[in-house]
Amino acid sequence: MTAIDILRAALVIVAAIAQAVMGNWPQWRRWEHSVPERSARLHLPIVPWPPFFAIWGVIFLASFGFAIWHALPANLDDPLLRMLGWFAVAAWTLNAAWEWHVPRRDIDWTSLVLIAAALAVLLAAMATIGRAPSERGLSFWLGIAPIQLLAGWISAAVWVNLGSTLKWSGVPVRTAWQILLLLGAGALGSMVAWLSGSPVYAGAIAWALAGIVVQNIVRDRNLPISLTAAFLAPAAVVAALMSS
Repeated sequence: MTAIDILRAALVIVAAIAQAVMGNWPQWRRWEHSVPERSARLHLPIVPWPPFFAIWGVIFLASFGFAIWHALPANLDDPLLRMLGWFAVAAWTLNAAWEWHVPRRDIDWTSLVLIAAALAVLLAAMATIGRAPSERGLSFWLGIAPIQLLAGWISAAVWVNLGSTLKWSGVPVRTAWQILLLLGAGALGSMVAWLSGSPVYAGAIAWALAGIVVQNIVRDRNLPISLTAAFLAPAAVVAALMSS
């Protein structure tokens, strides 16, 4: 254990707290705008039904679990956790920055850069996990699964953010364009699920796409988007199960 290990553990804990706090800060402080309000104003059918965003509660709890597990003295010099700790700091900090930026500035090109950067970090973390020996038990559920869960959700969210940014920019994001964005999310999710063999990652992608199906049943009633999302939702799960 070195001073750098202790510093990294502290930064992981701070980033996990910052991500969770910033996710709720606009509502707590009664800011003029919030992420849900910004998203609802753009009214895109590829945004999941609001209750599906409850996954953020699971993500935040999983991040706390990772932060605590990573900080245990027995784990501080673990080679894999050393690398994943830095990835977590970067991804969670970028996510907290996105959570601050959107209520203040809107779902714009800066928000897209932030979420795309977070995705790049998380996919690098997924590749690192793939090169390491398989983990089981608590080592998996507290040291690996939290990264895979967030990576899966952000893999879908980045495409929604792209659609919202285009609409914010004045581009008429019609149904055909939104279907292309869904296909992009499905293709990325299935490819990463196949390469990683991670049901946790695939499950997060499937959850996001299922939320889009429900959104277009209960509110938007856009049948082409609903059918596309319903077709793509199990694809990543099947890819992960066939690969593992």
